[in-house]
Amino acid sequence: MATKNISAPILPRVQDSTDIDRLWEASQRGTVFLMKHSLICGTSHAAIEQYAAFAAAHSDEATFSILEIQPHRDLSREVEERSGVRHQSPQVLRIRKGQVDWSATHWSITESKLQDALAEAS
Repeated sequence: MATKNISAPILPRVQDSTDIDRLWEASQRGTVFLMKHSLICGTSHAAIEQYAAFAAAHSDEATFSILEIQPHRDLSREVEERSGVRHQSPQVLRIRKGQVDWSATHWSITESKLQDALAEAS
């Protein structure tokens, strides 16, 4: 997975279907968080700051990745089909054992909600 600095920290980006496969495989061993991020949405920019800060503080407890929607609409559709969760952006999916078992969208993406989702997964 390629990385790009959006703010601290540098987070992995989903670039192709193989990256999606890797996330689903990683979910068999632990908790995975995937954020679907719109590059043109103010709400998404606020949400990614929360997500990035949370990921920085908890990178040893879960796998974190970002899917940028505009350049990868096909991958966003693939995640929707695989997960069964209707696409929204911004959106964070928690994946465990190959299943999305929690999600948050828009202003519900906060460090506090992510903390609750991580604690619930433990």
